[in-house]
Amino acid sequence: MARLEPSGRRLRATLTDGAEIETDVVVVGIGAVPEVGWLTGSGIEVGDGVLCDERGRTSVADVWAVGDVAAWLGSDGRRRVEHWTNAGEQARVVARDMLGLPCQETVVPYFWSDQYDLKLQVFGDVTPSAEVRLEEDDGRRFLATCVTDGRLMAVVAAGMAGKAARLRRRIGEPVGVAR
Repeated sequence: MARLEPSGRRLRATLTDGAEIETDVVVVGIGAVPEVGWLTGSGIEVGDGVLCDERGRTSVADVWAVGDVAAWLGSDGRRRVEHWTNAGEQARVVARDMLGLPCQETVVPYFWSDQYDLKLQVFGDVTPSAEVRLEEDDGRRFLATCVTDGRLMAVVAAGMAGKAARLRRRIGEPVGVAR
């Protein structure tokens, strides 16, 4: 977006290609740039963060990374998840790996935000190619699933925390026939 300005009771967004859109709401998503410069010369591979496998292991033996700076390998390549809950889940996986203990647990990307009296939650990887299935919608609260190649890849919900959390355990599993 190149510019945002009032337009009566609405907003006018001017895009970088010159197109204009009138809207009632604008959502701005920001992130952070990981500081990895201090790792130069360490042998640890970096990119958009410290590059890790699915257990948090880096390119240097006996070095793991968790949290905002760690770009873990997942179903859609390496990615960082900038949410504190993710760091906690990664730490459990890394601790088991460091101790040489088996670990069947996988880290499911997750974030949430409380918006007034609704908890918005996203579990898993939401991709543009996913089939979005609206499972429940009462006009205010909703639960949607994202399916790719017959597998549940993400759950998106507002105001349905319990149902979303139960579906989280099924991420990566096959789902029924498309409706």
